[in-house]
Amino acid sequence: LTVMMFFRLDCKVCLQMIEPLKQLNQKYKNQKIFVLMISIDESDKQSEIMQVIEKNKIWIPVGYDSYTKNYVSKRYLGSDLLLPNLFLIDNKGKILFEFDSLIGLFERLSALIEGHIQLEVHQ
Repeated sequence: LTVMMFFRLDCKVCLQMIEPLKQLNQKYKNQKIFVLMISIDESDKQSEIMQVIEKNKIWIPVGYDSYTKNYVSKRYLGSDLLLPNLFLIDNKGKILFEFDSLIGLFERLSALIEGHIQLEVHQ
């Protein structure tokens, strides 16, 4: 499973989602759960992104994908640039769930992941 969050530095809720993602990464670090953050800021913001990473002690992979030029963000976000946006994706690339709210994020994601793990065990 992959948990992938798209964010921008000017999205305060996106930045608030960092802590639940760090908790999720810690909880599932010994399982096949991959947590990834993708910035869709313009390329001139990369030093600011690095400052956010250092300040928040983010040990989650952080990628960069300019929304106006690249494909990953457009594939998942389409033409609507609504942030925050977080996806739970299975190993075949199928989107299992999409989150756009911070409310209960850690709990909701954990429950979905646990349910998916249980399905894999029983198959």
